[in-house]
Amino acid sequence: ALDDSETPSSSPSSSPSPSSPPDIIPAYLPACQVHLFSGASGAGKTALTFSLLSSMFSGGNFFGLSPRKPAFVGYLAADRTWNDHRIWLATVGLSDLPYYSLIDDSALTGKRLRDRSKGDRFDLFKYCIAGILANAGLVSKADSVEVALRKMPKDSFFIVDPVSLFLGGDLLKYDSVYSYMVDLNQFCIKYSCTILGIAHAGKQKSDPGQRYARAQDRIVGTTAQTGCAGTTMHLAPDTETGKPYAEFTMVQHHAKDVTLKIVRNSDGLFIPYDETQPTPDEQKKQDKLESLAAKILPFLPDDFSEIHINKLVELVGKPKPEGLGISRATLYRYLDALEFQKYIIRGSGVGTWAVKRKD
Repeated sequence: ALDDSETPSSSPSSSPSPSSPPDIIPAYLPACQVHLFSGASGAGKTALTFSLLSSMFSGGNFFGLSPRKPAFVGYLAADRTWNDHRIWLATVGLSDLPYYSLIDDSALTGKRLRDRSKGDRFDLFKYCIAGILANAGLVSKADSVEVALRKMPKDSFFIVDPVSLFLGGDLLKYDSVYSYMVDLNQFCIKYSCTILGIAHAGKQKSDPGQRYARAQDRIVGTTAQTGCAGTTMHLAPDTETGKPYAEFTMVQHHAKDVTLKIVRNSDGLFIPYDETQPTPDEQKKQDKLESLAAKILPFLPDDFSEIHINKLVELVGKPKPEGLGISRATLYRYLDALEFQKYIIRGSGVGTWAVKRKD
């Protein structure tokens, strides 16, 4: 039972202030809450997260949405070195970002993390946030954690990657995870900050009968995570969707779910999927086809006269080096590719082709 000192307060100070900061993304990312962004390893969560940060700083849109720039933005990297993340800064056009990397902190060893007498996972979380503030020069490294947190700018926004580390150690225990989600949400209310927690997720099942009905159901662990989160976001790569695009889904308690179709560009960043344009993989296949198709151009008359398909089959079907050693079916694929690229045109007679004159 709760004793008097643990009884939840009913005073107005225990509720979010009416003057709390506006939504980070209108309707989809309310301020002063904990939000989750999940995806399987390698899905592209880091790339998409840095794209969101870039939109915040530049004032640009994020797939049609308009994120605002909070007063302070920090990144808590808990499972990889900061060098692994720094690569994305230049890619998205950011010069620097306040951060704390647990892996890079030699004073915080695995043995110390296992020693619960030094504090629990929420204490570890606060220590890491204080590390961000110290690295940003906002507090002294000699300040205690509590003193540092009191100096945190109002309307701060933190990426916590991954948030799983700070949820008690066993993601399958509802009560334990729930208690840590309560701590994190109350932290957001107390310090007027917002947390975007990167969450681990399982891959979509190949068997349709065992597939997850909702994107948020893929998050590894108990539903206490999603129940206590404001917005749940999930990134499913094309290898999971089985489509030529990835799907980015946002589920908010008080807004309509939205799913965006996105693909990666040559920089590894995500861009909106344009159904009228080929995906990068499709473009590679098309480029390869066109490169191979170009090899039959020397077999067409260079004086723009017409040649019958049967004659072309005879010429290109001969073994190399005299011909190309390709079949009639392959020749038709190559002719279609060259016609699409306007290198050749159909002749006046049935089954005839000619090199297209330049305009």
